Amino acid sequence: MITTATVTLSAFATLAAAVSSIASLFAARHAERQLEIAERSTEAEVFLQIDERWRDIYPIYRQLAAESVDMSVLTQFPDRDALMASDFWQERRPVFAFYEFVGSCVEAGLLRRETVLKLVNINPALWTQYAPMIKAMRKMPPVDYPDLYIRWQGLAEPLIAPKT
Repeated sequence: MITTATVTLSAFATLAAAVSSIASLFAARHAERQLEIAERSTEAEVFLQIDERWRDIYPIYRQLAAESVDMSVLTQFPDRDALMASDFWQERRPVFAFYEFVGSCVEAGLLRRETVLKLVNINPALWTQYAPMIKAMRKMPPVDYPDLYIRWQGLAEPLIAPKT
């Protein structure tokens, strides 16, 4: 026999379950927001580091953007290791490493590509300028190095307008 007390307990249990579900939903949403805030904080910290590094390399970047690339420099070295140890390459490396680092952060999910494109000067013309040299370097002895500056390439190439 169902009594008023049984109905009241059943209604109370249903109400308690509903309240518990709502509380769980709010807790999950709060945890999600906290995670989002932490991710944004990490992203902001990385951007501060990128900005600091950009200020360091900007004078070199300006020189590289203004120069024409002489592919014959590749023939002056017996292999990629010798080229990369040369003064010629060491002068350029900070800029190339900067773009590779930014691309690595995007690939690893530390930075969102759309945010990077708004806040970092990903100059696709600089990639276009040096791409033939870098792609040739990937095949230089002693062994192939297919991922040399591949993350910089991944940042820049989608920004290059197709030739019509």
